[in-house]
This record gives sequence, C-alpha cells and structure tokens, in this order.
Amino acid sequence: MTPPGSRTPEPDPAVVRRARAGDRAAFDALAAFVEGPAWRLAWRMARHAADAEDLAQEVLAHLLGALPRYDPARPFMPWFYKVATRRCLNVLRGRRPERAALEAPEVPARGPPPGAALEEAERREAVRAAVAALPEDYRAVVALRYLEGLSTGETAAALGIPEGTVKVRLFRARARLREVLWGMPGG
Repeated sequence: MTPPGSRTPEPDPAVVRRARAGDRAAFDALAAFVEGPAWRLAWRMARHAADAEDLAQEVLAHLLGALPRYDPARPFMPWFYKVATRRCLNVLRGRRPERAALEAPEVPARGPPPGAALEEAERREAVRAAVAALPEDYRAVVALRYLEGLSTGETAAALGIPEGTVKVRLFRARARLREVLWGMPGG
C-alpha cells in the first residue's frame, strides 16, 4: 500500500514519447511499468483475483489506444490512473451481477505470535470486505486516494470530477466504513 501523499514514480518520458509514436518495444516497456498499478487498481475495483487479472489486461489493452491522447506536457501517472479507473468502472458497470467473493486474507509468514497474526489478518479482511461493499464511486476514490496514494487533486483528475466531489465521497465512504467496522454512526 502506498501511503497517502507519497508520489507515484513516473515512467521515463523518452519511453512514453516513443510509445506514443508507435514503438512497440517502448509500449511494452511502458506496459511493464504500469502493470503493477493496473493490477492493484483492478483488484481493488473487481474484488476478485481472476476478474482483476482480466480487468488489468483490459486496462493495458485500452492504454494502447488511449496513449495518443496523452499530453506529454503533463505528468503521466495521474493521466494513467484516469484512463485506468474509467476503463475499470466502464467494464464493471457492464458486468452484472458482480462476484461477491473476496480473496483470502494475507497472513504474514513470520512476525508476531500466531494468534496476533490471525487477529491482524481478520482485521484486514474485515476492512477489505467493508471497502469492497462500498458503491463503485466511493470504492474508486478510496482506492485511488488511500490505496494508490494519489492526492485529492490527482484523484479528482483521474476520475474527471471536481476535487470537492472527491472530498465528499471520501467523507461518505469513511462514514460508511466507520459504521460497518465499528458500529459508529457515520456522517
């Protein structure tokens, strides 16, 4: 997980420029660079590993066609997240009913005593399930802001919505999470 406020690294501008010009090797290098962020975003949006794999491939395929619209005067990664998030949402909206299955919790191989590891895994799974149950619009802002580490401005740009809307959705998402996870009234 990328902490909020940390910067997502940018790909080499020369590689992006060559990929935009149709250089297949440069596009392959660019795709390899964004493959991890694409899969993480797809997993957070799809909530199932097999669907996330398909969705990430869909994002990378879509990137090839979208790349000529990228403005090289601007940072690449916020633009990529915008394209990737919109593609994920469009694909997921066309796919009903959604799978309710969630991945098994990640349990650390080494670390605290087994009981503590199990408790931590259960807490993480509860948070994953609560985030997965959020409406798509809320899940998208939570994934970009907190899980990918984008600023609210970058999240707004990625989703093509005003920054104030991002803040409202984050507020409402946190309220729902508080209610689900701790039984505290939201808002």
